[in-house]
Amino acid sequence: MNTHVKKELDEVQRTYVKEPVDQLIENVQEEVINNPDILKSPTYVEFLDSAIQMTPFELKFYRNGDLVLNIEQNRKLANEPLKVIRDGVFSDKNGDEYIYEVSVKDRDPKMGYVSRFNQRLFQYGILFLIVYGVLHVIFFKYALRTVFGPLDRMKAAALHIRDEEYNEPLEYMGRDEVGEVFHAFDEMRIRIKESDELRQEYEENRKELIANISHDLKTPITAINGYVQGILDGVANTDEKLKSYIETIAVYGRDMDTLIDDLSLLSKLDLDGIIFQFSPVNLEAYIRDCMEELSFDLEEKGVKSSLVVAVERGAVVTIDGAQIKRVMNNIIFNAVKHFDKAESKLEIEVTND
Repeated sequence: MNTHVKKELDEVQRTYVKEPVDQLIENVQEEVINNPDILKSPTYVEFLDSAIQMTPFELKFYRNGDLVLNIEQNRKLANEPLKVIRDGVFSDKNGDEYIYEVSVKDRDPKMGYVSRFNQRLFQYGILFLIVYGVLHVIFFKYALRTVFGPLDRMKAAALHIRDEEYNEPLEYMGRDEVGEVFHAFDEMRIRIKESDELRQEYEENRKELIANISHDLKTPITAINGYVQGILDGVANTDEKLKSYIETIAVYGRDMDTLIDDLSLLSKLDLDGIIFQFSPVNLEAYIRDCMEELSFDLEEKGVKSSLVVAVERGAVVTIDGAQIKRVMNNIIFNAVKHFDKAESKLEIEVTND
């Protein structure tokens, strides 16, 4: 081979082959060290294959002696020998050893008949193809860090929410579009957490209310059964005693009716089936009417009551009068149940708040 041509070929190999190959290997090596499973990624292998297919090289990677990556040239002739032009050894973060080999076809380049123009064209073509392949690798590396990484974190956060685990914040330091998506996603996590906590609180209250009503139902049922059995056994052997038994049974029956109404109301609340009727009412007059209706029952239970309405005269509120009265009855008679003194007194005061 002409000495001048050989010198130029050596220069081509150094400038347009060796340096781009070194850069390509360094990029792949860095990815494998940080992420040993990257060579299993079909997308990453496809990028490498598209880069290598536009060059005269072939690339092989061995891990602990086993071939894990082999990108061959589609243009290679059958049984065409290869020559290794670059190899090396490194280890990943798990301690596995890797060996890489960069090979070219072992042909005798007869350049004597190629013109200077074709030589330069060949040189620049090789340079373009190698740079294009390297840019593919760099772009894929950038995509892994800026797109696929955040997507994996969002997927993990979504799985936490699916499993009702809301205490894992989704943080992102950047101020780009990905950061805005992360912020919106984390805000959704917080709102779902608050909604779930409120739902659990409602559920606990509902269970407690049902348990209380169920417990309260036992008292009138037990009493009614006792008085009925007394009548059947002839204990109520006078008209006066029989009348007293029947009147007591009627009282306990009304108590049961009230408790059943409470259960019915609870089921309507669960099904959002209750309809409220709001209207403006004079607050002082409304409270006094409610207490007047309750005073008879309180007197029967031996409870003295007093009422102080410390609001400005003519104050008007918009409420559902029937439902608020139900609330007042429940609060007052739940309190009366826990009175343990012979002389009990109930004081009610209405003030501005």
